[in-house]
Amino acid sequence: MLSRHRHVLHLAAVLVVFLGALTGCANFGTTTSDSAHLEIQATSNSIYEGEIVTVTTRSVNTLGTDADIEWSATGGKLDSEQNGRVARAKFDKPGTFIITAKLKIDGRVVDTDQVEVNVRQLVVYDH
Repeated sequence: MLSRHRHVLHLAAVLVVFLGALTGCANFGTTTSDSAHLEIQATSNSIYEGEIVTVTTRSVNTLGTDADIEWSATGGKLDSEQNGRVARAKFDKPGTFIITAKLKIDGRVVDTDQVEVNVRQLVVYDH
């Protein structure tokens, strides 16, 4: 009796794997640039003037495409590295600034994300 239950469980497991493979094959190769997505995240959304904030990207569905990240900021100095996947911004004056990343595939913008950074005045006290 125990042997029969093992046989049924084994058969059920094989069926689940087989059906999973079939449904997985149905989705193979359906990724397009239209479904590409970009998210960015800053190490901090509030810094003091003169400090540097690092912004990193996370992109989805860009494998096998000519994907680039284009960075911009409403102020400060912005540099990118690691093929545009990381940006570092330095703001020398207080204010609220926006850092924008645009995901381009084959030269066309397919997604955009932004982070807001609040830059506070650095106050130095003399003793």
